[in-house]
Amino acid sequence: MRATQLPAVFFLLVLPVAGQEGPEKPDGDRILEDVRFLASDSLRGRLSGTEDEKIAGHYIARTFEEAGLVPAGDAGGWFQSFERRIYEGPGPGNRLEIVRGGKRAAFELGEDFQVLALSSKGEVEAGLAFAGYGISAPDKGYDDYAGLDVAGKAVLVLRGTPSDRSNEGPFAGHDGLAYASLRRKVEAAKERGVAAVLVANDPHAHSGEADRLLAPALSGDVPGPILPAVHVTGGFAEILFSSAGRSLAETQKKIDEGTSPDSFVFDGLSVSLATDVRWKERTLSNVLGLVEGTDPALAGETIVVGAHYDHLGLGYVGSLEAAPGAVHNGADDNASGTAVMMELARLFARSSPRLSRPRRSILFAAFTGEELGLFGSGFYAEHPVRPLDSTIAMANLDMVGRFDGKSLQISGVGTAEEFEALVDGLGRDFRIEIAKGESGYGPSDHTSFYARKVPVLFFFTGSHSDYHKASDDADRLDARRLGEVAGIVEEAVRRLDSAQNRPTYRETAPPPAASGRGVRVRFGVLPDYSAGDVGGLRITGVSAGGPAARAGLLAGDVIVRFGRFKIGSIYDYTEALGSFGPGDEVEVEVRRGSEEKTFRATLEGAGR
Repeated sequence: MRATQLPAVFFLLVLPVAGQEGPEKPDGDRILEDVRFLASDSLRGRLSGTEDEKIAGHYIARTFEEAGLVPAGDAGGWFQSFERRIYEGPGPGNRLEIVRGGKRAAFELGEDFQVLALSSKGEVEAGLAFAGYGISAPDKGYDDYAGLDVAGKAVLVLRGTPSDRSNEGPFAGHDGLAYASLRRKVEAAKERGVAAVLVANDPHAHSGEADRLLAPALSGDVPGPILPAVHVTGGFAEILFSSAGRSLAETQKKIDEGTSPDSFVFDGLSVSLATDVRWKERTLSNVLGLVEGTDPALAGETIVVGAHYDHLGLGYVGSLEAAPGAVHNGADDNASGTAVMMELARLFARSSPRLSRPRRSILFAAFTGEELGLFGSGFYAEHPVRPLDSTIAMANLDMVGRFDGKSLQISGVGTAEEFEALVDGLGRDFRIEIAKGESGYGPSDHTSFYARKVPVLFFFTGSHSDYHKASDDADRLDARRLGEVAGIVEEAVRRLDSAQNRPTYRETAPPPAASGRGVRVRFGVLPDYSAGDVGGLRITGVSAGGPAARAGLLAGDVIVRFGRFKIGSIYDYTEALGSFGPGDEVEVEVRRGSEEKTFRATLEGAGR
């Protein structure tokens, strides 16, 4: 990036000041200043791969350089770069019209309809059919498409499942939740030659104020595309039903009470739509700086201190706002963790009467792409700049800026035999209680390391109402508390560094069965969230003694079939897993290198 592309404030904040001395202890005010820059409106939410995130990356790199770290990225630079295809939100060419008798009625993007993230880009004008809930489940005696000619047509389908608020019928409770997946509904339509899909809010579950459109990425799984697909309000769907002399609410009631389809073709009515979604191949970059160890016998060992510096941009991916489009500054998530990590880099690179340089080497890593699926840490774990077999621990900081003064959460205490004793006493100087968690797995970058048998510690001050919203701003953070958290993490890392022996890896509770709600079973594998499109679900870890391990699966296997379900992504796997119960036996087909292998596994309850 050319220097002229950086804002003037960038240079004011990061250029060294003549005669300035390094810090003796964490400086909360300096940490908060870093947060303010990273979470400023001018960086527009630091979406992975954008110019805004690159500015943040250069800011971190200049901080590392000023502190005296050694560049640890590609070709002796600060950045470790890789390419990924990124979903960026709706484009400008989205349109939806009802066509009847040569007349057209146009509807508004963001008010009446929203393009789904899983939509392909295209234009369609076609007749319209109503296909109930868009479910084809012959094994449950239910098929919305039975006897319905939908080839070349657009279909309107409802969200949810029949009677999904009752405890009766073929889709009651957990058993039917997988069928509610929007991705599954759109894929079922594609298999039948449908030209486009309109997914409607149903009046039973989404009426009145609840009849709202979801953010695009929340109204469909991001990995796509499948075919042109939009999400419409129940009000829009009711207009269609009224034109056919029918009631959407009464039709849904009939389906729910009878648990049998009531599908039909709209006579003389067509829809015309254009879907425009933005995907772009982008270069993503981790920022890596090294403080080299001073003990010749231990300098080859590495402690990784990491935090992700990306966030949600304008909120088209992952936002919890009612509507996207506002800058999501991500002050707590995760400018806070990044700024604390930067302050620790300053401290550990400094020598003074109080501070000694570390005996072991410490790699400070600002990871990209965490919000999109642990892309940066996953890429690093696949391409480590310091060998993972000599990486003795990873400390991860994610959302450490909203400390309530009561307790700091440290997870991963069970990932090494020595961590219980190491964590004991942390925070005593600040009168801060430590809330300990055992597991090494979680929805952040430490998972990429623990899956490869590196002990981890995850520092977190808890969620809050501003999480993944535009209101996550720097004015919600407190400098003194940031300094205290930094002091606790510093103490933990110094204890790791001063220990005579490296931590002894220990396996904790198995990885989560899946991210979807309604999953009652566990298979005991950790998905590789950074794998990209590999024609299945690649796994990076297998829980010892779990169903997958007993069946014979190994880390690196790519699951391509799970029971009757074809697996192409984590989303397919989640849906498939949600269709089984404890004790069910499932046949699993995997690709191992150039070979195809089939295993049989007996699933366990998710709580085991």
